Amino acid sequence: MALDSAGDTSLLLGAQDVPPVLEHNTTGRSPFLLTSDHYGNTIPRILGDLGLPASELTRHIAWDPGIAGVADALSKHLDAHLIAQRYSRLVIDCNRPPQAPSSIPRLSEATVIPGNEGLGGDAAATRRKAIFDPYHRRIAEVIDRRLRDGVATVLVSLHSFTPVYAGVARPWHIGTLYHRDTRLPPLLLERLRAETGLVVGDNEPYAVDDATDYTIPVHGEARGLMNTGIEIRQDLIADPAGQREWANRLANIFGEIERELRAKRMLQFKAFRCPCCKFKTLYGQGQDEICPVCFWHDDGQDEADAERVRGGPNGLLSLRQAQLNFKQIGAIDERWKGKVRPPEPNEV
Repeated sequence: MALDSAGDTSLLLGAQDVPPVLEHNTTGRSPFLLTSDHYGNTIPRILGDLGLPASELTRHIAWDPGIAGVADALSKHLDAHLIAQRYSRLVIDCNRPPQAPSSIPRLSEATVIPGNEGLGGDAAATRRKAIFDPYHRRIAEVIDRRLRDGVATVLVSLHSFTPVYAGVARPWHIGTLYHRDTRLPPLLLERLRAETGLVVGDNEPYAVDDATDYTIPVHGEARGLMNTGIEIRQDLIADPAGQREWANRLANIFGEIERELRAKRMLQFKAFRCPCCKFKTLYGQGQDEICPVCFWHDDGQDEADAERVRGGPNGLLSLRQAQLNFKQIGAIDERWKGKVRPPEPNEV
């Protein structure tokens, strides 16, 4: 099933332009929620070709070649909801914070983007309102609904990468990208490395970072969801056969991961209270989850040894000190005040 989501597209998208958000399998029962920030390379009619020849608009600077076929097939194999974004990353990059210089690039690799030069603040805001906001609003709405309905949700952001960047060849066939989640990425890396002949990147060719990424930090980490990004080398998925091959491989791997997560009771609805803030934000106890309300890294410490400084992921903080800090400043430490959020109704 495919669903077109419109949203507010005034001033930039006309009647002949497609909606920015594409969805497949909206009623899928898989815990995996798939996103594809660079699925398409469409440009709004009013922007023409951004001053570029057609050959540039099919390169990696404009989108993630091959990932659409992988995403569509993987959604079917896993029975997973896919939310994808149709417009070129040269119009606005939906995996960049809007304030980042690369959000609307003036230069991509070695290519100047004439249609983006001298772009004023109002014009940039219009692109965000028409394309970026509806896409991320839809992802947030879906996650809200799933959490409200008690549906386990694991965020997987699908991308592809060019085999050669700035003249440097990249040896990896696939990479898994992550930042704070220590649950899903190790399981994915383990299984990818077990595949014969694969060169697997661990946070290669990129790593997730708050300053340069948006989907995983905002929809995965800030919501306390298990998450990973996946990057597949574009020459491996340049045709339908390659796209099917990689979709089949990932479907088998994620099927194994789902079974392991269920066996470990890590796909249940959040039923455990954070030992620091006491809100119901955890799927289990001592499973290395990061609480999105206070940012405590649940390493298993509880009231029995709350005064102890364990070191590890919480550094020099004891649980007791973290509790006091949360009461005073709303986070376990000043560094994380910008990363936490208020508890949701079902977490109280």
